[in-house]
This record gives sequence, structure tokens and C-alpha cells, in this order.
Amino acid sequence: MKLQNVALCAVLAGALFILPSCAEIQCGGSKANFQNQYENLLEKIEDLNYDLDDKRWKPFDERFRTLVEECYPMYEDEMSEREKSEFWLSTLEFYSGRYGDGLAEVFRNQGEYISEEVVENLEEVLEHTGRKLEDFMDENGQELERLFEEVGKDIEDWAERLKEILEQ
Repeated sequence: MKLQNVALCAVLAGALFILPSCAEIQCGGSKANFQNQYENLLEKIEDLNYDLDDKRWKPFDERFRTLVEECYPMYEDEMSEREKSEFWLSTLEFYSGRYGDGLAEVFRNQGEYISEEVVENLEEVLEHTGRKLEDFMDENGQELERLFEEVGKDIEDWAERLKEILEQ
């Protein structure tokens, strides 16, 4: 009986070491591998043209949810602000492509399709991105206006030159 208890304890102790390593393998084992797995999944999903409720979405949805909700937190501290922003903007693109016109419903029914933490991260990135764009426009608005004027003049010159060439 004691031998069985020792063996059971050894198996349980071994499982404690194996389970975290399984999660690491599932999540890539490194930030770079995780990012590659995520990008590869998004590329596969991009080509799918299933109906919203098609059962073929299930493995993709499950893998996506694992990468976003379980794996991302493992590597979040290693990621730069830009990498985090790109990750969450890609996540938003997935939801938009996956749910299309039903996207609003997805955000209304958090928990069924999307976790509260994911929504918070998306909101934070969108707010941050909006602030960055607003700051950029404030700092560079006049310069951009001049650039657009120059480009417009160049286009007019090209169009005039093209007209001359065609008339010959």
C-alpha cells in the first residue's frame, strides 16, 4: 500500500512539472515562436470563408482563444509596446473578419465569444493608438498639409505631361 502511495505521489509530482511545459510547448516556448504561431493562425483564418455559425470554425476559434487568453499573458512582459499594439490590432482584425457584421454582438456577449480581459486590452490599444494618431496630427499637421499640397502639384504636373505625351 505504501509503495502505491509513493508511486502515486511520484506521478503527481511529475505531472506538476510536465503540465507547465505542455503549456509552454502549446504557446511556442518563446516569444518569437508564439508570435509566429499567432501570425500563422491568422494567415490560415484569413483565407477561410465559412458562415458565421459553421462548425468548421471550432478548431480555429479554440486555437485562437488559447493563443490570446493563455499564451499572450506568458509573453506579454517580454513584448515591446509596439508588439503589444500590433498583437491586439491583429486580434481585432481577427474578430472583425471572423464575425463581420456580428462583431457588435460579440462584444455585447462577452464571455461567450470573448473574455473581458481581451476586451479591456483591445480598448486600451485603440485608445492608445487614437491618442498617438491625434498627437502625431497635432505635431505634424502643418507639415502634412504642405506635403499633400506638393504631392497634389506633382500629380497635376504628371497629368499634364501624360496629356502631352498622349497628344503626340
